[in-house]
Amino acid sequence: MIATRIRETLQGEAEGGCREGVLLGPSTPLLPEVFVDTPVTWLSGIRIESPAKVLRVVSEGGGTRNFSPYVRKLNLRVSRGSGDISCSTPRKVSTNAPCASQETPAAVNNRRMTGADQ
Repeated sequence: MIATRIRETLQGEAEGGCREGVLLGPSTPLLPEVFVDTPVTWLSGIRIESPAKVLRVVSEGGGTRNFSPYVRKLNLRVSRGSGDISCSTPRKVSTNAPCASQETPAAVNNRRMTGADQ
């Protein structure tokens, strides 16, 4: 049911004629192969770097902002399936590999502000 709802929503968005479709947020599934035949061109989410620390934060009632020092933000390009339009690459985003990732400037700034760099 949930997968059907997501697909219907994505197909509805495609009818708007957008060049890029981005799925973003901490719970974004970072599985580009799942989105090949959809209008999604970028996946922006997180990868947990310190599972025990994230579990502790969440078990104490903390949210995304609280566990941000223990995750890494990723942007993944979704390879296009046959028949899809080719999309230009947004500026300042690495695409050295079909599913290249790059830490966003906001993530770098967040690490600096929280002291996670040290």
